[in-house]
Amino acid sequence: EHSSHFIAENCVDLASIIHDIDHRGYNNAFMIKNKSPLSHLYSTSTMEWHHFKQGVFILEVSAISVSSNI
Repeated sequence: EHSSHFIAENCVDLASIIHDIDHRGYNNAFMIKNKSPLSHLYSTSTMEWHHFKQGVFILEVSAISVSSNI
């Protein structure tokens, strides 16, 4: 049970960090209206996709980093 609590806490921490990672300070409508480079990559939910992709990238790099030290 302690293990599942630890995992849940870490998932919440990770989600809160990734939620707004690399936020540009503008909403999706602004990014699309002003034809930002991100809006060309992600035509819907521009910032949400950007946060998600940044989070995945960091997790992948971290996993490589951790595994190379084993």
